[in-house]
Amino acid sequence: KVIERTIQLEQAKKIAESEHRKLEKLLLNILPEEVANELKEKGLVTPVLFESTSIMFTDFKGFTQIAEGLTPQELVKELDSCFTQFDKIIERFHLEKLKTIGDSYMCAGGIPKVNATHAIDSCLAALEIQSFMNNMKVTKKNSNIPYWELRLGIHSGSVMAGVVGEKKFAYDIWGDTVNTASRMES
Repeated sequence: KVIERTIQLEQAKKIAESEHRKLEKLLLNILPEEVANELKEKGLVTPVLFESTSIMFTDFKGFTQIAEGLTPQELVKELDSCFTQFDKIIERFHLEKLKTIGDSYMCAGGIPKVNATHAIDSCLAALEIQSFMNNMKVTKKNSNIPYWELRLGIHSGSVMAGVVGEKKFAYDIWGDTVNTASRMES
């Protein structure tokens, strides 16, 4: 019985460790690592003013018209395909994805890790995102498939950042820089 109990405890420990890793991964999908660590350590996240950041917004021109002709599965597959590629691109350029809202994608450079290259990083990422969407446009156009055209806006300046919500955490940013980047996109 002692051996059985020891085996059961080892199995329970492995399951608990596996579940802990899953929860950590999930938390890091919601919050930047530094922010997640602060939340775990302190139980809250102190809002921060970042003096120098770059904010990027993207949006798809003609989204609603094309989306109306797609099934829900097709729509989500198309958005996921684009946003997954955007995620890969911005990660290479050390930008932080903040959120998607419908067909809009928002990311930032210089937060939560301060750096001096955020404006350049944002522009290079934007050029690569535009190239990806232009290639997709050519492919779809050649196949007579409707395509989305990309609108993109970037602005640099200061922002306030923090975590809002209790049940569903959201790391978000506020300030005129955000508003101007959004207007640049539209």
